[in-house]
Amino acid sequence: MTEEHLAGIRYPQTAMVHSLTYAILKRHAGGGEAVIYALGTQPETGEVTFSYLSLSEVSASFPRSESTHPYVDAAMVLQAEAPLMMWGFGLYYEAQVTPDGVGELDEIVRKASAAPVAPFTKPQLAKAVAIFDARGNRWDLVRTSGSELSATRFRVAAEVPERPSGDLQYLWSAARALDQQNWRDSHSFAD
Repeated sequence: MTEEHLAGIRYPQTAMVHSLTYAILKRHAGGGEAVIYALGTQPETGEVTFSYLSLSEVSASFPRSESTHPYVDAAMVLQAEAPLMMWGFGLYYEAQVTPDGVGELDEIVRKASAAPVAPFTKPQLAKAVAIFDARGNRWDLVRTSGSELSATRFRVAAEVPERPSGDLQYLWSAARALDQQNWRDSHSFAD
């Protein structure tokens, strides 16, 4: 099921996005390299679907320069080639969760876990999915040490979209650019 937006973007309901985060994480149960997902709806049926591109495919297709980030390159290719009415982008990636709470995924783990995270003494590799839609919404699903944390929505529609830090800001900006109404807001995108 989808929600219609003024710009014609058909956004899925939150429960569908949660299901999508689990489906993407399940596709990468064995781990592996980062993969960028184009997320959208089929024009004929309105069914939520995706296409994807690994970062190694992006690196092989584009000569590297300092002018664009690989996430932006992947987003441009997927947007041009995906037969979808796009509403967002997703990313499967792996990163460390650290005992001292300063790793890339530590804040997500703290926010996503209803109970305190079990103490550990060494950094743990976590598999994660981040999904961004054109409204600036963000959903994360993280799995560490065989335990699964619930998908968490970090922003409600009434709030101002918050650009993530680090490399994820590029994918968030690409998702925001899918809605032409956001183009008028120059502060909406990464510098």
